[in-house]
Amino acid sequence: MFQKEWAKLFLLIATCASLAVFVSHTAQTKAYALPMFARRLGVSCATCHTSPPRLNETGYKFRAAGYRMPEEIGKGSENKPFKLTDYSGIRLQARFDATEFRTGQDEDHKPDFNLFAAEFYTLYGPWGGNFSSNLKVTIYPEEDSDTEDHLRVEGNLKLTLGNDKRFFEIRGGVPHPMEGFGASDVAITNTRPYFQETPANFDQSTAFTPWNFHQAAVTLGYYQGRNSVRALFLEGIRLHEDGQPFGRKEPFTEDAPFSKHPKPDFQLMFNRILHDNAGSVTLYYYHGNVTLPVPNTEGGAFQNFFDRVALYGSYPVKKVTLLGGVQRGRDDRVTEGRFTSLGAYGEVTYPVFNDITHAGVRYDWFDPARGKSENEIRGLTAYINAWYRDQFRFVVEYQRRNQQRGLLEDKNDNAFQVRLIFIK
Repeated sequence: MFQKEWAKLFLLIATCASLAVFVSHTAQTKAYALPMFARRLGVSCATCHTSPPRLNETGYKFRAAGYRMPEEIGKGSENKPFKLTDYSGIRLQARFDATEFRTGQDEDHKPDFNLFAAEFYTLYGPWGGNFSSNLKVTIYPEEDSDTEDHLRVEGNLKLTLGNDKRFFEIRGGVPHPMEGFGASDVAITNTRPYFQETPANFDQSTAFTPWNFHQAAVTLGYYQGRNSVRALFLEGIRLHEDGQPFGRKEPFTEDAPFSKHPKPDFQLMFNRILHDNAGSVTLYYYHGNVTLPVPNTEGGAFQNFFDRVALYGSYPVKKVTLLGGVQRGRDDRVTEGRFTSLGAYGEVTYPVFNDITHAGVRYDWFDPARGKSENEIRGLTAYINAWYRDQFRFVVEYQRRNQQRGLLEDKNDNAFQVRLIFIK
């Protein structure tokens, strides 16, 4: 089985490479990442990105202003015919995983290959001088640890008021979980810092993570120069009947009868841009609540009111970019009292082959419960985010991870993952 999965990987790489060569010889025009913007504006990836999908300052302000340049706010529509292809795109992802799990002397291998996701972008762009929208539908043929279900819908309708010096935004819909800059924005790896994707856990999992959940929300934002602040009022996360958490990304998803949410969650993000090439400082705060089951009871539940505070920083030093962050959390226990969690990461990236292909190394540490001994998680991740002709993206990642488990043997994972992505 293991050899068959590797054979599938090699076949997939060969197919994509052949397709890439074919495109390079037959394409009449140059292609671009998230090409609906490139088709409309006639610019390359490097205009808005360091290594896509990570943004530079131009890309950050373009997104913030409603997929228009800030100086275009309030100035009406462009003097060009409307084309649906300028507001639409598609992205296909295939994924291969080869993971070795080791606990003491026991060892297990888990190779897996699948068509990870098909993503459809539509209505991405400005409408007149003040309105904008975006709608993204992602279909997952197979459920995975970093998906909430087989279907994910996210998108917003946004009003932007002001000018290129300062402007306000009012947005409603299902926003991306985090829209920071540099270290606090989307990662260019397959995985993300542990404290963004791993819930706090003393007696049981607290379910919430800053990254994984897409929730309905109203956003109020203010941007002035290189400073910005955004406040989000979110619907919060709930639990399925089987105890699995989900965000309100799908209006047809049913939650468990015990899973109540008495008041909205609140998220605040302050960004200060220090350098146009992904240099920034970001302060993140989240206050929320989630109903959790009481272990070993029939239908018992309690309300966890939790907080997360994080500080992110990043800065380029010549061609090297340094990134890092630290997060502290506080949660209620099923018994009386509260507990805290703490995590941090540091990352170094460097351009290779071309300006938008970056290789890097990241170190992670996360303690899901500070008052509980021997439960920390540590890991080292090496990766390359490679682009070819701005339409083919190859993300290759290796991660070595150690998890302490109290009186049990430590769990050591060696994970190799490849994502092959085609964007049109």
